[in-house]
Order: sequence, then structure tokens, then C-alpha cells
Amino acid sequence: MFTRLSPDRIDQAKNFFNQMTSSDSGGSSGSGGSVDISTTAKKDPIKADGDDVTGAIDFNLGAPDSRAPLNVVFCIDRSSSMSGDPLEVARDGLIQAAKKLSSSDYFSVVSFESSASKEVPPTKGSNARSQFSAIRNIKSGGGTNIMKGLNKSQDMLKQIPQSESAAWIMLIRAGV
Repeated sequence: MFTRLSPDRIDQAKNFFNQMTSSDSGGSSGSGGSVDISTTAKKDPIKADGDDVTGAIDFNLGAPDSRAPLNVVFCIDRSSSMSGDPLEVARDGLIQAAKKLSSSDYFSVVSFESSASKEVPPTKGSNARSQFSAIRNIKSGGGTNIMKGLNKSQDMLKQIPQSESAAWIMLIRAGV
């Protein structure tokens, strides 16, 4: 069963992202250019509440010399609604995205359910493979508190070097 967020929770998340993008520490591009998202991780059908759902995480980056360095925190929902195929798609997509990062990029992984946890500390993109087992070990369970995940992600983003970098939090979850 997929968790539906209440209108209040959706408003909280929108306000969170509005604050991040209007602050000096956040943003979506640096002086080196833009970053585009699009590459397939997995597109097998997933059964969710009797409906077929296609799961994919697309993450395509330009050549490192044609774009700003990227600092990204992947914030992955690991609540019980993500158990089975949805979490597998999310983990696989996250690993595929991490493989695309260059040595000038940094990433971290935060997971959330009722609480939030740091799964991967700030790591250079060139060292992504060293973190794949931690990503594969993310297990589902618990409720859904998206704000704990987003707040922890914002804290993690502040720990990554910020000079002339695009700073992102990428939220990975199923459902609305």
C-alpha cells in the first residue's frame, strides 16, 4: 500500500524546498553550467494496490567539464509502503545515479520512515562503489515522516563542500 501525504505534509515539503532554493546555500546550478536528469535504472512493472506501476529513476549528467560540480543528497523513503519492488527500484536507481557522478561531485544518502538515518556519509563521486553495499542494505519498515528525511538531508548537504557547486536534495519515494 502506498502512503498518501496529507495536504498539510505536502505544504510543509513545498515550504521546505522554497526555503532551500531561496537561501544562499542551496540552488540548482553553479558557475559551470546545468545538470540534466534522465537515464533509466529499471522499468519493470510493479504491483501497487492492484495497479501496475512502472518504476524508474533517471539521472543523466553532462560531461564534468561542461557542468557545475554536483553536491547531492539522495533522500530515500524506506517506510513500510516501500517494501518489496518499490524499494528495490529505488536502491537500484540510486546506485545507477551514483555511478554517473564524477570525482568533482559529492553525494550522501539519507533514508527515512518515522525517523531519518544517514546511510552514506558525504562521499566523492569517484568513490561511489565503496558505498553500494550500504545502499543495498537499506530496509523498509515504519511510518512515513518526510520532514525528518528532508531536514536530515538538508543537514547532510551542509556537510558537503559547497564552492561553486549545484546543491540538490533528490527525494526518492513511491506514490504521491
